[in-house]
Amino acid sequence: MPALKICFELAGSCGMIGGRPNQALYFVGYVDDEVLYLDPHTTQRSGSVGQKTTQDEIDFDATFHQRYAGRIDFQQMDPSMAMVHFLFKFKYYCFFFL
Repeated sequence: MPALKICFELAGSCGMIGGRPNQALYFVGYVDDEVLYLDPHTTQRSGSVGQKTTQDEIDFDATFHQRYAGRIDFQQMDPSMAMVHFLFKFKYYCFFFL
């Protein structure tokens, strides 16, 4: 568990993809011994947000944002995961691959 917490704290970390048995999740961080996640399978209606000048556009735009992230204990995570990093400098690429 301490190694997973360090992964979240690395420069350029964008989280992890993985889940728990029979459920794929996108992990974005942690609080104490719980992992914060978003469910990438949340569906919404299709349409255009536009300039958000009408109530319909404002309501539709709200469907793209989650108010709260889900939480599960680190121990409930499936051990098959992939780290997601944005390597915005060459030195970070070297850290991971050289």
